[in-house]
Amino acid sequence: MHYYTTIPLENSLDWTSSSSVTLGLTGRKFRLIVTSYSNSIMIALTNSCSDFICSYWGVDHCDPNSWTYSPSTYDVDDVEIIDEPHMKAWSDLKSWINPGRADGVDYGKVDQLGEDIKENGIKTECQMIYYDVDTNERINGEHREMTSRNLDIPGWMMVGVRFKTEQSKIRFALVSNKKKPDIFNPIKSKDVEATVRELMSLIQMTDEEIKKECRDLGKNAIGKPEWERIHNKLIAERRLNGKCDGAERLYEWNEHAWEEFVKKSDDPWLEDYYNNDSEITLYINEKNWDSRIGSTISAADEASSANKPLHIVIGVKLRSNEELSTTRKKILTDRLKSLGRKIANIYGLSYDRHAPMLPWNHPDCEHRFLPQDSLKENAKKLIKISN
Repeated sequence: MHYYTTIPLENSLDWTSSSSVTLGLTGRKFRLIVTSYSNSIMIALTNSCSDFICSYWGVDHCDPNSWTYSPSTYDVDDVEIIDEPHMKAWSDLKSWINPGRADGVDYGKVDQLGEDIKENGIKTECQMIYYDVDTNERINGEHREMTSRNLDIPGWMMVGVRFKTEQSKIRFALVSNKKKPDIFNPIKSKDVEATVRELMSLIQMTDEEIKKECRDLGKNAIGKPEWERIHNKLIAERRLNGKCDGAERLYEWNEHAWEEFVKKSDDPWLEDYYNNDSEITLYINEKNWDSRIGSTISAADEASSANKPLHIVIGVKLRSNEELSTTRKKILTDRLKSLGRKIANIYGLSYDRHAPMLPWNHPDCEHRFLPQDSLKENAKKLIKISN
């Protein structure tokens, strides 16, 4: 393993600009970028330092004090920084497949990073490389390692960390990559999704824990709508795959979950009605009932004009003081009936007399409810309740 050692050299020169030097130790000529150290110049004379200096990596890059980046655990639990920043060779590290990198290496980014280093040099304000002190595995910086190989940069400024659990290692790998978009490779939505999927495979998680994981990992990296889409998708997938360990018994639906249901369910109603162009159907999430009234009236108008029934599939809002079966029945006896009365009142009509004319009251209607009880209901089958 290679660690940086310095020997201060006092002289009267003021080294504040780029220069080159031939190390007597190796006879090779290197670019020497010297940060202003007053008149105390650190020149690498030991083997450990000369192993790192090259055309693009100067003496000051080997000095931890030249780096403005401060190592951090990023508030991830069960992560400990073991030592101070130090130089370490890439060859001393083992590779680690980061499950949170959905797309793997972006070779275009590798090329961009290489060109940036050639033109602008090493950016010491950027993140250092983290490695697992117990396994010697590199946790981040795969693009920098590949770029270093292309440019013959032997190592980088690194920080050793220890992880108490595999989950903390996975979380840290993603959270530590939250940075502003630049030539490096900041995390994307698919990286957050891949990370949470990996965590779900390692530990039992409740729906709320999945939501929290997506929020914590996605915060300051992707937008709230994106991390909500991810947790809705993952929770719906888990139910539809029949893997309910850790999941709440009763659950609600949303647009993203409904889309997953349509993709994975084998319920014949979808083929006979929802995906049948000759039938008119409508999906309603009761939590958004008021905002769906316009869509309900539009669908009802289309069905009425065609003299056809309007088939509705509904996900209800859970209530702590009411049985699920009761809530479902009230959609038909209260919610739709109330909407029908309002429509009748607009035209000065008697609802009781004209109710059969409403397309959702058509005798051929096949209304369905989404499954919402993980113990009593098949997650891929719709629930039928008599009109």
